[in-house]
Amino acid sequence: LDWNPAGLINVKKNSMVFMHSPYLAGTYADYAAYAETAGEVGAWGVSFKYMNFGNIERTDSSGLDMGDFNPYDTAVNVGFACYITGFNKDPEERFVLGATGKFVRSQIQSADNTVSADVGLNMPYMFDNRFRMSMVAQNIMGTLRYDKEEAPLPLILRLGTVTKLADYLNLTADLVASRDNLPFLAMGSEAKVTIYDDMDVFLRAGFNTRAMGDLGGTRNFALGGGFRYTDYHVDYAFSPFGALGTVHRISATITF
Repeated sequence: LDWNPAGLINVKKNSMVFMHSPYLAGTYADYAAYAETAGEVGAWGVSFKYMNFGNIERTDSSGLDMGDFNPYDTAVNVGFACYITGFNKDPEERFVLGATGKFVRSQIQSADNTVSADVGLNMPYMFDNRFRMSMVAQNIMGTLRYDKEEAPLPLILRLGTVTKLADYLNLTADLVASRDNLPFLAMGSEAKVTIYDDMDVFLRAGFNTRAMGDLGGTRNFALGGGFRYTDYHVDYAFSPFGALGTVHRISATITF
């Protein structure tokens, strides 16, 4: 729902996820989502995302304290994914289309609302089910107005790939272009260690080239891991942002 709505097709039962991310300089992000299969038709889901930017002191032109204000962003998404070709073929050999409609609210001192949409396309697996490509367009429309200035949501285009180097090792690569920034490359890997049928351990690492020259110190990579026991998953990751600090992400998922 957040990265590529076509990925909802992988939900084979019911699934719930909760994530909390202490971010930079006293900010934080929360995310919650629910998805379920619609059988042979596809899958659907709904999510809620909240970003809190912390308390900011407000002063007048003379520097006198006028109290605090608390900017935040929220988004409610509803998405659906379905097969669009090859209904007589295996799922891995079909094209998958996903779409998400979302309601966005943003507040600095005043607030505004808008609606937007994401569209994702997953192509069939190739090379003996070892390689797959996806394309995603996010924030296709929508404009927020702060006082007298309008700010369109940043259109984001993604071209992504996943390569199964082995049954226990995946490699991903994304090329990302955003309206408000230069294109960048992001790559990552995940290794799965199976303890026994009901338990897996995951090790993950990634890096990106976004804004590599903007910050000093260690940055532009992430490390993390995950743990699955039956239908319960816990995942953690951290990403250093140089002199600004470190971002932590922890999530819990249950399927039923």
